[in-house]
Amino acid sequence: MKVQVQVDPVASPVKIFEVPAWLLVQLRMKWPDVNDGMSFYSHFLKAARYRTHWTWLDHWGIALDCRGDEVFVSEPYGLHSYNIEGLMAFCDDFDLRWDVDAVSVHKPPETIRIWISKKKSQKK
Repeated sequence: MKVQVQVDPVASPVKIFEVPAWLLVQLRMKWPDVNDGMSFYSHFLKAARYRTHWTWLDHWGIALDCRGDEVFVSEPYGLHSYNIEGLMAFCDDFDLRWDVDAVSVHKPPETIRIWISKKKSQKK
C-alpha cells in the first residue's frame, strides 16, 4: 500500500464531530442506522474490529481538501503500528483511502492530520 503525505501550509478548519454525506452513505451499508457523527462514533467504538485499534480517531470531523471537497479528517497525537492497523481496517471495510498531513488545526505541531476520502475509482 502506498501512503501519500500531503503538506498544506495551513490546515482547513474542522467541523468537529461531523461526517461528510458521502461517508454516511458508505457507513450505512454496514450500519444502517448511522445518521450523524455521534451515531457513527457509537458504532465505531462498539465494533470489535476497531475496539483495540481506535486511537487514530481523535479530534475528528469534516474538512475541505485542496480542491474544496469535503473529506473526513482525524487529528491524533501520533500514529503507531497498532493504530495504523485499525485505520487500514476501517478504510478497507468501507472502501476508503487515507493520507497523512503534518499540518493540523488541533494543537499543531503536536498532532497530525489523517485525511480519509473516497478511493479515486469512486470519484466521478
